[in-house]
Order: sequence, then structure tokens, then C-alpha cells
Amino acid sequence: MSPARAGAFNANFAPDTLENFKQHCKQNNKQYTKVLEKLAELYLQSDGAILSVPEPLDTAKATVGGVDPNEFQNLLQTVLDLTARVKTLEQQPSSNDLVKRMEHVEKAVQYKLKKLEK
Repeated sequence: MSPARAGAFNANFAPDTLENFKQHCKQNNKQYTKVLEKLAELYLQSDGAILSVPEPLDTAKATVGGVDPNEFQNLLQTVLDLTARVKTLEQQPSSNDLVKRMEHVEKAVQYKLKKLEK
């Protein structure tokens, strides 16, 4: 048996979980290994906070970093979406188009932040 190559990943997922994850990634034209890698990076960058949405005793008063847990999930998804958009924008050849698209992304972020403040 030969040793695994550097960076190889091996995990024991529940078969249904792994299959559903792979299918979801495939439907979104993503390599599941790249998605796992990005999740690991986000986990490290957030010092584990990405998974730290506690089950509160009083959900009406509970917040995560000052944000309602449901809004936290929405905000997290928005950040992930915006990250993907920025990567797409960075690959665009036209800088004029890029500026317009970046302004649109900035407005979307501002809108989401204002919505969270309410």
C-alpha cells in the first residue's frame, strides 16, 4: 500500500451525507473537495465561529455576535455568496465592467448590513 500524497484527504462520512453533499456540489458545478477545502478555510478564519451557533435558552433574546442566530446564518450565506461573486468578478477581463459589478456587490453588502441593523 503506497502512502497518501501530500494534501490528500480521507474522512469517514456517513454514506448518505457524503452522497448528498457530492450531488449538491455537482448540481452547482463545484468540486466537492474544493468546497470542503473552502469550508475548512472559513472554519479556520472564523476560529470555529462558523459552526458556533448555540442553541439558546431563550431564542427571542439570543444573539451570536449581536446578531440573531437565523440572521447569522443568512449573513454567513451572504458572505459566501459575495465571496463567490468577487472571485467571478476578478476573472472578468473588462475593468470597466468590473468596477460596475463591484459597486453592485458593495451595494448588496450595505443593503444586507442595514437589514441586519433593523
